[in-house]
Amino acid sequence: MLTHIYQWAMIGISVIIILVIPESPWWLVSKDKQAQAAKILQRFYGRVEGYDIQEKIVRFSPGMPLMAALF
Repeated sequence: MLTHIYQWAMIGISVIIILVIPESPWWLVSKDKQAQAAKILQRFYGRVEGYDIQEKIVRFSPGMPLMAALF
């Protein structure tokens, strides 16, 4: 009986985590959702002095590693 309680508790915790934690900004940029990625980065790093959100979004872009290798 006690193991059933633990199993349901783990399911409940997993659901809460999925609902609360946002998607990765890197994943959002790879899916062409830059506005959502910028919103999440602003939420977490908006108060950090010198943090450039647009620069991070450019670095997350799929073609960025290729461009860095060319130059």
